[in-house]
Amino acid sequence: MMYKLNFIIKTESPIIINTNANNPNTVSSISYLPGTQLYGLFAWHYINQKNLRDKIHTNKVFRNFFLENKLYFENAYPFDIQKFNKYNDMKKYHPTPLYIQRSKSDDQKYVNVLMENDEHEQKIKVGNFVYMSGNNVEFYLPPMQTNFHFGRKKDGKKKNIFYYEAIDSDQYFTGAISSENEDILKEFQKNYNNIIYGHLGRSKSTQYGKVKIEFNDKIEKYGTNYNKDGEFILQFLSDAIFFNNAGISTVDNTIIKEYLASEFNVKIDDLKFEQIMIDIGYYQKYVSVWKMKSNKEITVKAGSTIIFKSTKLLNTVLDIKFIGERNIEGLGQISIKPYIEGNLQLNVKSNTDKAIDKPKLAITKLVTSILKASIDAKLINKVKKSAIFDSSEFIQAENSILPPNSLLRRLEEIVIQSPEILVKELKNKKDDKFAKNLYKCNNKSINLFDFICEYTLPEKKERNTAKISRSRKKRKRNINQNKTKEKLFKMRIEEFMDMGSLTKHVDYNPLSSTIKIKELYSIYWGLFFRYMQKEVNK
Repeated sequence: MMYKLNFIIKTESPIIINTNANNPNTVSSISYLPGTQLYGLFAWHYINQKNLRDKIHTNKVFRNFFLENKLYFENAYPFDIQKFNKYNDMKKYHPTPLYIQRSKSDDQKYVNVLMENDEHEQKIKVGNFVYMSGNNVEFYLPPMQTNFHFGRKKDGKKKNIFYYEAIDSDQYFTGAISSENEDILKEFQKNYNNIIYGHLGRSKSTQYGKVKIEFNDKIEKYGTNYNKDGEFILQFLSDAIFFNNAGISTVDNTIIKEYLASEFNVKIDDLKFEQIMIDIGYYQKYVSVWKMKSNKEITVKAGSTIIFKSTKLLNTVLDIKFIGERNIEGLGQISIKPYIEGNLQLNVKSNTDKAIDKPKLAITKLVTSILKASIDAKLINKVKKSAIFDSSEFIQAENSILPPNSLLRRLEEIVIQSPEILVKELKNKKDDKFAKNLYKCNNKSINLFDFICEYTLPEKKERNTAKISRSRKKRKRNINQNKTKEKLFKMRIEEFMDMGSLTKHVDYNPLSSTIKIKELYSIYWGLFFRYMQKEVNK
């Protein structure tokens, strides 16, 4: 039987729980409070309270709490403080299961892929937290804020601006400390006040990281007796680490089944995995004692789901709350329930769709310039990704013969020096060896020569170039041809990026600039040919 001591955390200031960001000048934060951070907070609180800085290893109570794997510090996830009655009835949110997905074409359509999975409809994962009760599914995402700071001046250089994304203040989270031993939880309760204060995350010495933690008065039991037909649904409520026989982290289904069978004390053959939906993640933390990061481990991400059968578990108390390794840090928290199809229909509500109060002031010139630079950077990034993707299709296609390296370098030089003449150069040499090498390279639907010529840059329109003797019909046809070329290229570039509402707010569309189009054209083809050169040089 498992026991747990619940607690509520209120963020007294913004919280930064660092995660990887695409931008090196931005520190992004996850939107929950991980057990690793709480484990450290409670440990330091005990050390400071008992003044154990030089005697930690000799203190038996400290070892029982934090070193002997007798207590499990769960992740703290958000909950609705407005509907808080008591701990059992509180509206708790957890990571959204992978089987709940959203239609890519319809933002309001959510699908339970375990019951309704149309293979022709594209779906995407829902990254928010979710509260599930019967047929009701409600999504939630804690409010986040972004602050910018000036870096310290070094060696007379200018101060850099960097950004912090943080969980907003005055947000509420709930978690628990679990144990198989009720006595050790009672002892833990005696050593901590009902309310304690501490710091979590990054930049704790400045304005970030302050939290208030309030414990429940009662220690609760955990465990449910199921006597259904032996079919269960296992959901990962936090990331989980599994080691194979060589001590290497893995997401192999067989290894997960071994861990589960060991916890249930049944044979591996007594468990049958019916459906598996697993997302892969990575876990790594900074160890202050080592002054370096720990090994990066592959994890089964929170929200992953396994449906399994076992007749051996009928009339069994399923009190397993953790599985895998490093449970003391909150990893491997799971929920096991009987799999009942009728309870998985979706009736979706979301409190992340609240209307945002927009400031009435006009956007300043500085903000406008930042947004324009952000749009340009995002567009260039999309163009680069598309260039690599398109080039790889020619590389991987069967019966496709890549052009020689010398030809690819020549094409790259042309497009960098003068993008406008790329297609013109090809068409002037379409019958010689220069072009024949491009005909042999294909992506299953088109050869490389035609692919390059299909999206030419629109030529500049010059006035009075048409002869007076031309008929009106002929002039009209030439004008339409130029428009078609320009439209084709613009459509090609617009495929890279949905400009969205951001461009409307700042009244900026980079594709309206001929100079910007030439720049994107040069970036696209330059990277396209360089990527192909790497493959030829292997």
